[in-house]
Amino acid sequence: MRSRRTAVVWLTLGVGALFLVLAWLSKQPCLALNAAGTGVDWSGGLPFRAACYTDVIPFYGSRGFDTTVFPYAHGAVGVPAGAPASQPRFLEYPVLTGLLGWLAAGISAGYSAIAGTGLLPAGVGVVQFFTVTALLLSACWLFVVWAVTRLAPEQPFAAVFVAASPIVALQAFTNWDALAVALAMGAMIAFAAAERAGPRSQSWWIWVVAGGGLCGLGAAAKLFPALILVAVLLLGIRNRSLTTFLLATAGALGAWLVVNVPVAVVWPAAWFEFLRINTLRGVNVDSIYQALASATGWPAPDSTVAGWISATLFVAGVVVLGFIVRRAPAAPTLAQLVFVVLALFLLVNKVWSPQYSLWLLPFLVLALARAGGAVLVGSLVVFSAVEAALWFVDMNHFANAGAGVDVGLVVTVIVRTTVTAALVVVVLVVGYSNRHDTSQKCRSTKRFVTGGDATHSG
Repeated sequence: MRSRRTAVVWLTLGVGALFLVLAWLSKQPCLALNAAGTGVDWSGGLPFRAACYTDVIPFYGSRGFDTTVFPYAHGAVGVPAGAPASQPRFLEYPVLTGLLGWLAAGISAGYSAIAGTGLLPAGVGVVQFFTVTALLLSACWLFVVWAVTRLAPEQPFAAVFVAASPIVALQAFTNWDALAVALAMGAMIAFAAAERAGPRSQSWWIWVVAGGGLCGLGAAAKLFPALILVAVLLLGIRNRSLTTFLLATAGALGAWLVVNVPVAVVWPAAWFEFLRINTLRGVNVDSIYQALASATGWPAPDSTVAGWISATLFVAGVVVLGFIVRRAPAAPTLAQLVFVVLALFLLVNKVWSPQYSLWLLPFLVLALARAGGAVLVGSLVVFSAVEAALWFVDMNHFANAGAGVDVGLVVTVIVRTTVTAALVVVVLVVGYSNRHDTSQKCRSTKRFVTGGDATHSG
């Protein structure tokens, strides 16, 4: 049995590697060189016409990754004189994402140095930078695939849906989100280890703090891994014990501070750029706010109003979710709750970029892994199809910017919103029926996730 599981894991990782190759190929048109051979040729809206857009390529020069200077240390980058206040002055990403880009830039520069001696073929800086970044993100995503095999050991083929999703082929290298997803899944691994150890074990609190620490590191790459703690809090309220939440939060805060404080102290303006830009940033074309504004002709809310609306709706949604969790006959699993919390966050957020679908994918698989083949496969097929369709609709929209209201984009965003909301309902219904998986022993011990090995899957 063990050898079979091992074979399945390696097969799944192989499939994941194949889809990451497809992800590379999907971006290949954007790596075509200009006539001088000194950089890429993005003229004529190529990234949108070829649906190969990635932030990695333009950020190479516009955010200073074409140098080996620490990304938060070289001041304003890529901002012409007289630029509006809303335009980024520094790298507008959290510190760990900036460090990943800096690592890729350093490796790329090292390759160029060796190539200069004739030992390696010469390359173009931006292409090398993208290649190294893609390899680092591939390692992150393969870890995500492996983590799902560990978190759903009784459903060994569930991870295939994470490895072989068209979302991976389209979005793995659009931005740096795979790093945060990997850290989030590392947190889930740690929480699962804590549950296996049990609260009476000496190692339990270590695993809980480690899980929280990985949430904090994830938040230092992208915000969303911190939302795992919201799910832990809701389960703690249900179990009338906040010990796990407090320990995990302490670990998260400690890890986040270790990464962020040095940069915030030495380069405060650069560190604050992420918060500044996200405060000033208005609703994007993939948000329900912009879709409704385009459909009705009403103006979309400005950045401040949209931010308050998003925050208010999210808090209200979490309160309602807490009530549902409290009244459910059996607790949802951690993966189920995390998926619902993430989906709520995206549904009401003023920004919903296409690559954010990577956040939801592994948690959706874990949330529905035990629900049965039809529910799991059907949900993932619909989810993946809508997200893939939206990518191409987005690219067509930007390729034809200024052409008026994009009816296709409005309809697709509304469909995506509806499908995501429907998946929340499906996951909650599956979670509500967890009692048939709950052993008497686990009902009596009130583990913070409850429901057998509920950290693992649904």
